[in-house]
Amino acid sequence: MPFETPPLIAGDNIRTHRFIKLSAAADHTALEANAGEMTIGITTGASREAPQDGANTYAALSASGDSFEWRTPGQVALLQLDTSGCAANDLLMSDADGLGDVAEDGNFVGAVALEAIANSEIGEVLILSPFYLENT
Repeated sequence: MPFETPPLIAGDNIRTHRFIKLSAAADHTALEANAGEMTIGITTGASREAPQDGANTYAALSASGDSFEWRTPGQVALLQLDTSGCAANDLLMSDADGLGDVAEDGNFVGAVALEAIANSEIGEVLILSPFYLENT
């Protein structure tokens, strides 16, 4: 039987291409991850809002209480980076808004960049089982 991504409910508004974490407030609920937190995956680009000319391409994926699509460790996903960008093979962690940021000691790593990603852009990453980075 093929692996299926477990269904999750948004505990708050969740945007596309972001790191997510489990919420302690309710069962089967996730939130956008905060800086350096342990992540469980990355949201997809499937937005709940219809595309509009000039609209923000990184719109809300899911409103609080809605289910949403996401990718798990071992899968390739698209992740939006913060303003720092990254190089291919950089280890990535979540920033305060669930965006990817180059990992620093004392934080959890959630993905590795498969390509260079310019600041605030979206690129391919391999989602990793989270691990704590120290003494690099």
